[in-house]
Amino acid sequence: MRLKRKEKTILLMKTEDEDGNGDNDEDGFQMGTNVSRENRNERYTHVFESTFESEDAIEEYVASPAHVEFANKFVDVIVAPPFVYIDQVKNSLADRFEISAQNSWTGKGGALTGEISVEQLKDIGCKWVILGHSERRHVIGEDDQFIGKKVAYALSQDLNVMACIGEKLEEREAGKTFDVCYQRLKVFADNIPSWDGVVIAYEPVWAIGTGKVASPQQAQEVHVVLKKLTSSRTLESI
Repeated sequence: MRLKRKEKTILLMKTEDEDGNGDNDEDGFQMGTNVSRENRNERYTHVFESTFESEDAIEEYVASPAHVEFANKFVDVIVAPPFVYIDQVKNSLADRFEISAQNSWTGKGGALTGEISVEQLKDIGCKWVILGHSERRHVIGEDDQFIGKKVAYALSQDLNVMACIGEKLEEREAGKTFDVCYQRLKVFADNIPSWDGVVIAYEPVWAIGTGKVASPQQAQEVHVVLKKLTSSRTLESI
């Protein structure tokens, strides 16, 4: 979605090729299908979400010239490592790269062993957090109400949010893709004052590690609907 960052919502999507790898541009990095070579007169956001299973993996990523080339005047790159590696990744990358966490809690502090607060994330330099990811929904069991609380608190503390939406295979096959995405989007809309500081990340759950491929056309069909729903500067249209 060709919109300027901070003014309106930016849309992202990850797809997979036939080998199960992300769609790549010529420098080898996965990018949202909405980032076209023909329309780079405005800024885009690229999110690199990785498990970074070791410190060696971090060093390999940092040493790669491709990640430097990808962060140019057209693209904001946000790296989202696991919590234990956030500080190392942040200190290893240039200042033009922003850091995101993969999760945060619904409020300030408390006796919540194992959770990460927004305040802790900001303290170590995070500017973003990923919320509503399909794995948090379907594996951990987070529901819409719980995710909505997380989004509201993160934004209230000036932590930007990557709001994840996407449908499961049975929902797509039943023709419910737009209904599911609408419901997910409405949950976010009901919990925020505006779209400032929010990136919508569309990722079809059925194309994650299944061998099935989400085509650019399928992505754009969803993007068209999302653009209509987020075209207003208010949330009254949802």
